[in-house]
Amino acid sequence: MEISKIDFLFIKKFLSSVTIADVEMFNINGKSYASKEVDKVIQENTINQVITSNNYIYAPIERQDKIFFYLRIRNTSSSDYLEPLAVSLKSMLEESLKYVQHTTRPSNIDMLDDFLVELLIREPYGQTNNLVERANLLQFDHTIPRSVVLVDIVHFKSIVRHSSDKEEVQDKLNRIHRILKNSISNFNEHSAYLYDDKFILFKIKDSDLDSELMAIREKIQSQLSLTTQFVIGRTCSRLEDYRNEFKKMTELHQNFPRHRLQNPLYHVDDHEIELLLLDVDQETKAFFAKNQRERLQEIKQTNEELIETLVHFFKNSMDTKRTAEKMFIHKNTVYYRIKKLSQLLDVDLFDSYSCTFVFLQTCLV
Repeated sequence: MEISKIDFLFIKKFLSSVTIADVEMFNINGKSYASKEVDKVIQENTINQVITSNNYIYAPIERQDKIFFYLRIRNTSSSDYLEPLAVSLKSMLEESLKYVQHTTRPSNIDMLDDFLVELLIREPYGQTNNLVERANLLQFDHTIPRSVVLVDIVHFKSIVRHSSDKEEVQDKLNRIHRILKNSISNFNEHSAYLYDDKFILFKIKDSDLDSELMAIREKIQSQLSLTTQFVIGRTCSRLEDYRNEFKKMTELHQNFPRHRLQNPLYHVDDHEIELLLLDVDQETKAFFAKNQRERLQEIKQTNEELIETLVHFFKNSMDTKRTAEKMFIHKNTVYYRIKKLSQLLDVDLFDSYSCTFVFLQTCLV
């Protein structure tokens, strides 16, 4: 079975994305794809599983139940992780190559590689139980519009660190996954475990999505005493859209929700300004925030609800009633908080320009 140019392009790119180990490719007759070398171990033996021989680890890569080619990884005495790495690489590459069969243009390879790396790689070597499930997300019909939802279990890493029972930790993850799977209402919706304490949902977007997610949150809280946050992407109907949206969601999560644990739902649509400002260089950030930096940082630490109210106030057209409805508080509370923050910063936050500028500063500090 010959390797096509598209296959070869993807394999080389994928291997460079996922490992820094010394990995070489050989055909089924033992000839190197990169040089004139012929590997005698491959040439003289039938290798059907990952093996170690002399100073190398060999991994047969299969396609359609036939050996497609071999990976050879240089082994060193100090690298105990290399054999598990080879097993993981074999699984990941075999699964990923299924999607290359449907790709005919080299321009699609970068996109496919990026998305596979995002979805597949963030897992310790040797733990590949969820690999196939995650990779299968690329096979469903992408033309059906769905929202991508990143599900984060708050403080789960600290639970793992302080737990001596790894089976109990895994059991909790499995139970969370079952709850998420039970939330899927039809065959066009999907759920998968991503990595660490993260899951992903692909839900048909409707007016009840927020309430559905809150119901999931309540169920996880009541059954496992764990808190969840959701980052909700926009509706996607192309693989490229999913890839771009997932990138925005992870950026949003890394920079905002984990610092505001009282908010369970984060919509990408509601945070486009913050996402745009993430690309501003540090020098520019320092320049625009310099006159309020220390004060805003202090307020964020001691009166974070004031900053949170300002954010909602700005995004709700500086309307106290709409802000109150969004935050589930009384409109007088909104007014009091904005007035208090105005006094602390010595600016009039009921003035549209001042409110906008301070909002931007809060995003930059």
